[in-house]
Parts: sequence; structure tokens; C-alpha cells
Amino acid sequence: MPDTHTAIPSTQQSLVASLQQGRFYSLYVLAGERTFTAPVVQTLLQHLLTEEEMHTNLEVLDSEHYSQALLLELLQTMPLFGGRKVVHLKDPPFLSARRQAFHNTPKSDEKNLQEGLLSVIKRLNSASMVLLIETTELDRRSKFYKGFSELGPVLFLGTVEKGLQGMQDFISSYLAGHGKRMDKQAMQSLLEAIGTEDLIAATKELDKLISAAHQRELITANDVENVVVRHRMEQVYQLTEAMAMGDAGTALKSLHALLEQGQSAILLLHGLVNFFNQMLVMSEFIASLPHGIASGNLRFDAFERQVLPRFKAFFQDNPLEFLQKVPPYGLYKAYLHAFRYDRNRLLSILPELLEADLAIKGEWSTKPEIPLERLVLLGMGRGH
Repeated sequence: MPDTHTAIPSTQQSLVASLQQGRFYSLYVLAGERTFTAPVVQTLLQHLLTEEEMHTNLEVLDSEHYSQALLLELLQTMPLFGGRKVVHLKDPPFLSARRQAFHNTPKSDEKNLQEGLLSVIKRLNSASMVLLIETTELDRRSKFYKGFSELGPVLFLGTVEKGLQGMQDFISSYLAGHGKRMDKQAMQSLLEAIGTEDLIAATKELDKLISAAHQRELITANDVENVVVRHRMEQVYQLTEAMAMGDAGTALKSLHALLEQGQSAILLLHGLVNFFNQMLVMSEFIASLPHGIASGNLRFDAFERQVLPRFKAFFQDNPLEFLQKVPPYGLYKAYLHAFRYDRNRLLSILPELLEADLAIKGEWSTKPEIPLERLVLLGMGRGH
């Protein structure tokens, strides 16, 4: 039997709120890539079943083993030891755009299947039986979608509006699904680190933050700095250090390792953009220094005494945001690296950055490592 709650959750936040309030439905449908649906599935199961029931009252049925008869049998068989039973149905063929379940099936039989399944689901009682559907495909125009929407929450996950507001909404929704929230400063720091376009990268960083927060509900700017920003800067630093030293083999190896670890191509591009900006700015600063001071062989203590005060004075009227967070030793390394680059060569790389950005974000690009590899090779320093 269907639940009688008037407001069926339509967002991840409202879904979590309903679970915390003890409001359950006999049907939950989560549509989207596994990266986005899997965490919500775990949240649902943790609220619907006890730890012991996870082993006795959870039935998982995937597309490979699916049949209508088996699904109906699972939904009509009560758990042996009592309590609530959850049938977790993964990628059912009847929701596929390829219509695998209806292959060579007359339209009359297709209609009977739709009506038959919906009829069974309507008779379920959420206190004893829940059907949880996790699918990568769900057509909003289908009768199943309309029928599902009347019986329980139907959420499309991982599809958000583009831009700043869309990413902020996604982050808030994802955290709410794990019982977490983030303050404004932390949100700003995270967006500066990951950008506003790559949901996969955002999800991976959010998972790290959720894990680091442990039992705390609030994620702070310090968490973002320690877990996301600092770690990402250290990894990209290894790449740019090899580039500046003219070590193409190590640089490419570092790039491929970062990509294999799941680092976003867009974020890596941002790291390269910052590096080339630093080199260009440092080259201009070095050109302003007296001949006796401009040297690529200075020790750090001499740099602090002779160069760093001039550097701060040089940018006093026009401070550059991407250099403000760089510590003195980081500025020292950037200063040394800049001697390995010709200013005209750096200027010639700028159009390549734009082309790489278009290639990575463009739908036609299936291998983002290609434009990144090109940038790394173009950005090789002169070495020792």
C-alpha cells in the first residue's frame, strides 16, 4: 500500500530529513551515475535496516539476473526473521532506453508489465517491504516515471545546473546526504580548489572531507585546507617541479599518476595555469632587479634578505591573488625556476592553455591526458 505522506521528498536534503524523521516509503528510485547514487543507497540502507538485517533482509537483484518473475517473488516473500525487507534492484532492463525487457514483446504485453509491476509496488507496506531501484537510465516521459513519482521519492543525482550556484547546491545536497554541512568560508575555499564544472572531482574531494570530519557535522575551512588544498598543491608541485627542471620523463609520469588516482583533468589544468602565471610574473619581476641581485644561484637566506622585500614592494600596489597564499620558500622556488624560462616562450604558451581548456571541456575530447601531455612538454624548463 502506498504511503500517505503529502510531500514526497524530491531532493537529497529532503530525503535525508524524511529518513531522520522516520518517514519511510515502499519505493525509492535513484537515477544517475554510480558515483552519485551509491552514497545515497548506503544512507538509505542504514536507515531502513539494522546492521544485523543487512545480512538477512537485503536482497540484491542486478540486470544480469533480472526476470519479472524473480522480482515479483522477492517482493512477495516476507523476511524469515521478521523486520523490514529491502529489495535492491540495480539497472532493471525495463527502464533501459534499449528496452531489453521488451525485446520482441507486443505493446499489449509491455503495457501489462508496466501495470503489473506498479500494481504490486502500490500494495507494498514500507514497514515490511521496500523496493529500492538504482538505475543509470530513467526517462521522465515514461509511464514508469509517472507511476514511481506517485509512490515514493524519485531522485535524479549528479545532474545539476551549470555554474557556481549549481555546484554549491550539489555540494550542499551531497553533504546533507551524509549528515554533514559546510560553512561559507569552507565552501569558498573548496570551490577555489575544485572549480564549478567537474562533479566527479567534487564528489571525490567531498568523500575525503566527510571521512576526515568523522563524527563532526560541520566541515570547516581548515578541513578543506588540510584535506583538499594542501594535498592537491603538493601533488601538482611534484609535476611542475619536474617540468621546471626539464625532466620530461618524471613530469609525464607524475601527470599519469595523478590522472590514474582520479585527479580531475580540469584541476590539473588549473595547476598548470597557475604555474605558468607564476613563471611569467616572476620573469617580469626579475627583469626589474638590479643586475647584481638577479641571480638564479641565490641561497634561500640571501633571497629572504635581498629579494623578498623587493618582491613585496614590486606588487604592493597590485597584489596578485594566486601569489598571496604562496609561502616565502615557495616564492623562492618559483624565483629560481623562472630563470629557466624565456619570457617570450612563456607568452607563446598562453594560447595553448586556452586550447587545452577547450579540448578538455569539449564533448569531442575523450582523452584529456593528450592536451595535458602537450602542455607539460611545451612547459619544460631548461634544466640545470
